[in-house]
Amino acid sequence: MKIFLLIAAILFLPRLAAAEKVYICRKCQVLTIQERTPSYAHCRAGNTHLWYNIAEFGDQIFFCRKCRLLIPAARQPGYPYCAAGNTHLWLKMGVRGKDHYICRKCNLQLALSGRPSYSGCINNSNHQWHKL
Repeated sequence: MKIFLLIAAILFLPRLAAAEKVYICRKCQVLTIQERTPSYAHCRAGNTHLWYNIAEFGDQIFFCRKCRLLIPAARQPGYPYCAAGNTHLWLKMGVRGKDHYICRKCNLQLALSGRPSYSGCINNSNHQWHKL
């Protein structure tokens, strides 16, 4: 009887949703957010994708100063292969939200819940944010 109750409990318990992950193709640099590794077929850089799990999806926005990649992640991404060469230079810009900002110098646009970080403008200076 105990085994029957255990099996019934397992079958009827709500399934825990798998954590969504941010994947990047090392060849074409396309990003996707999925629970499992995406399809390898049809890479625009030729043949098949080379997917890498860059981070767990989250509310924090990270920006690579070198290649301008924006990642929504739970914590700082660990992806070492930057398209601009060597490793990424990750900067935390803020937390996702409804306030829209644009940098007057580099035209980077973000939707955050507060003013973005000033550091990391690609023009070798600080961002000059304008709220839209």
